[in-house]
Amino acid sequence: MSLAIQRFDSSRPGPLAALLTADDPVVRRRGLFVFGALGRKAEGLLDQALQSVDHPDEAARSALMDGVISHSNALSAEQVGAVLGLANDPSDLVRSKVVAFLRESSADVLRAAITAHVPEGLVEEHLKGLELLASSDRGAQSLFDEGVSAEGLRSTYALAAVERMAKNGLIDIAPDAHGVSWIGEATHAQIIRLMNRRRSFSS
Repeated sequence: MSLAIQRFDSSRPGPLAALLTADDPVVRRRGLFVFGALGRKAEGLLDQALQSVDHPDEAARSALMDGVISHSNALSAEQVGAVLGLANDPSDLVRSKVVAFLRESSADVLRAAITAHVPEGLVEEHLKGLELLASSDRGAQSLFDEGVSAEGLRSTYALAAVERMAKNGLIDIAPDAHGVSWIGEATHAQIIRLMNRRRSFSS
């Protein structure tokens, strides 16, 4: 894989595109690992990579999100709609990366993606999640507690809301995370990292 990363040429993305669109899920998994490792260099292959949001392998979906997070604000509404398909992923690892994606994403693009590119039966739930993400009158502990106790989409959006608050300097003390789930611990670690980064910029 390291050789494929070294040899990648953004002006000639054909070989990686072929991996990402292969019929064989093992081949696509290999392509997704390269895509995730390349970060912004592989922006032109977002559409091909997003064809694998339903890949059966957790590590492949995680690698996909590594690549997506590298250019969160460069995605179209349609591409964001595809990413939102992972907001209810059964893997906490994958969902923690969707949390980070939501934290960085534009509310306007998210709304456009939800209204036009999310399955009709899930639109209302996503819009309620978007309200959580934009929440300014909820305390960080309350949102965090909801994020670790709720299930599915609401949990993902609530955790993203706390991370966004930390990013924007709206949290003075990190929420208590004693005895929480894996995704709760991962989010708590991100909150502390974001708070420390904010403080270092301010000093």
